[in-house]
Amino acid sequence: MEEKTKIRLKRRYIIFLVALFLVVVVLIMLPGITRNYLVLHGEELTGRKLSLEKLKVNYLKVSLAALNFNMYELNKKDTFVHFDELHINLDPWRLLQKEYKFSEIRIIKPAVSLLYSGTGFNFSDFMASSDSVEVAPESEEPVRYVVKNLTISEGYIRYEDETVPTTSELKNLNLKIPEIAWDNSNSELGADFVLGESGKVMIGGNIDQAAGRYTVNLKTEGIDVEPFAGYFKSYVNAGSIKGLVSTDLTISGEMENPMNVKVFGEGSVKDFAITDTDQELFMSAKNAWTKIDSLDVSRWSFCFADIVVEEPVMAAVIEPESTNIEKILAPYLADTLSADSAEVHYSIRNLNLKGGSIAFADLTLRRPFRFDISKLDFIMKDLRDDASNIPLEFSMALNQSGVLKGKAQMDMINPMNFSLDGFIHGLDMVSLSPYSEFYLARPVTRGVFNYDINLVMTPASLENNNRISIDNLEIGKRKKEKPVYRVPVGLALYVLKDRNDHIGFELPVTGNPSSPKFRLRRIIWKTFEEFLLKTGTQPINFIGHKLGVDPESIKQIPFNYLQDSLGTDQIRTLDRIAQIITKKPELSFSLVQTTDPDEEKMLIAIKKAKQLYLSGAGKSEADQSFVGSLPLPDDDPGFLAFLGLTDEEADTKGEHYRTSCLQKAGNDQVSNEFNQLLERRQGLLKAYFADKGLPADSIQFRTADLRNLPDDLKKPQFVVEVSLE
Repeated sequence: MEEKTKIRLKRRYIIFLVALFLVVVVLIMLPGITRNYLVLHGEELTGRKLSLEKLKVNYLKVSLAALNFNMYELNKKDTFVHFDELHINLDPWRLLQKEYKFSEIRIIKPAVSLLYSGTGFNFSDFMASSDSVEVAPESEEPVRYVVKNLTISEGYIRYEDETVPTTSELKNLNLKIPEIAWDNSNSELGADFVLGESGKVMIGGNIDQAAGRYTVNLKTEGIDVEPFAGYFKSYVNAGSIKGLVSTDLTISGEMENPMNVKVFGEGSVKDFAITDTDQELFMSAKNAWTKIDSLDVSRWSFCFADIVVEEPVMAAVIEPESTNIEKILAPYLADTLSADSAEVHYSIRNLNLKGGSIAFADLTLRRPFRFDISKLDFIMKDLRDDASNIPLEFSMALNQSGVLKGKAQMDMINPMNFSLDGFIHGLDMVSLSPYSEFYLARPVTRGVFNYDINLVMTPASLENNNRISIDNLEIGKRKKEKPVYRVPVGLALYVLKDRNDHIGFELPVTGNPSSPKFRLRRIIWKTFEEFLLKTGTQPINFIGHKLGVDPESIKQIPFNYLQDSLGTDQIRTLDRIAQIITKKPELSFSLVQTTDPDEEKMLIAIKKAKQLYLSGAGKSEADQSFVGSLPLPDDDPGFLAFLGLTDEEADTKGEHYRTSCLQKAGNDQVSNEFNQLLERRQGLLKAYFADKGLPADSIQFRTADLRNLPDDLKKPQFVVEVSLE
């Protein structure tokens, strides 16, 4: 009897052990079975092909790990979502309290590829259509959940927008959220990643779920804006936009009202540049920095403490149809004119531009006018949309010859309240010759312009005092073109010149700016017209007669094209100038070098081409000496063959001949030799006066603005300018 009982007990143990073994086997095999099922039936479950290397379950810790997971695009080849590992730790005992609790969720090296094609995203197939959405019944109790230690490591996101087009990459994404819970009012978060090639992004903050508010701390370093340039096309018609953005911002807002957003902090852009559609530079800055007091989006209120822009550069071009500024800002201007604009409030406590420059060009004249502004500094204080007294200061260098400085007061409520004190000193008027040729049909061949202005304007009155002085003004012969303004310039030039070749006059302007008949430009031009009717003697004439020297012999020092040594005529003129300096040391001389750059460069090209030909023909060094003109005739048959010219193209005055010589010589080589020639000529004169024992500062040397040079001065020479020190 006892033996039978023992056998019965053994069978129970066996059954239990077998059952336990089967459970263990099932548990061991379950991850593999589940993994195989997901891989085989992934398309049925998700609509996408899936792959999963391994699925691991730790039943003791109640944790799940999925390794090397891929979800593919609809083409079944490209990867849509990938991660190296997904690790989940579940607290099953909280399920008894109807609460989902995860003690850890960790994702390692996730990668997502997002694509927007205009018709939708590459994940649009996951979104249920509006017809298929079922409204779930409202639950009386909220879903209870707790997620702790949510981390993402070394994530990667690629986003491509085919409508722009643009591609951006988010690399090395690291996200950490200590806790998210249904009953937790505050959730902390932190993330950092690399955006683009080297841009760094760090995000921290918290979410107050009870109050429905959030605060985000955003720090970025060196974010390249070029990949996102396409998104600015609705505002600017630019060819490219470049720059590296760094920020340290605090963003706060409401989750239920996205427009209630406020931003504080600071930001900067380095190496910023915008080009037009022809890839010509429109605007750039070495560094732009701002400190933000508050950007309140809901109230359209934007307050900045400081805005500093270092070394801004801008190209301003006036063309017959429009300007480059209008072309680039055309999308923004069109949107501004067509849309109802909201009332915007703004303020800037300090606006500072440092070391700026502007390349200005006017292409509406008979020939292009180009003018460079450099060393531009600008300071404005307390700019607000409701400010009535805004002070500003500015200074800049004008075309490397003059300076402009001034102070002003502005009124944003009534722009007719305005005051200005400023001056322009030392501006070389030869640079303005394209305007005088267009409006007066006469070039300016010499002159230094000085201008002082004092202006006080209100809506009812204008008091404008203008003091103008011009030294050494000379105007060339009248051109054949019809002038815009018919002013009898040739009747008597420079009557207002004093014995020092100085012209000075004041131009007061008064009136009522609100009057329909008030035209400030008309009043100023009428006074200027009267000024042009007055003439005086030329400075060289005055000095020459006083010292017993023929004035015509010291007005200029002519050179031949390609001449790089002093001849008898040049030495004779220099002797007379040295004589004047010795007798009248109070006089200040300036020798301004001019030439026809196109003609001189072409002659250099012809010379270089002949040198190459002679060198290739094995000529001796004696045959290759070039003093003045070349010994080789221009129409030498061998040389023409060397240039590759046909009989029809062999005209030595023709374009084919000149172009072939330039190609043989090389543009860069010709330009370098041209610049060296100008330096050699200037060096000859400096050495001459040094040998005469004259002080080095008794004569100033410079090269004229060859870009805007009038035809009268397009010849190799040094123009002599004389004034009193």
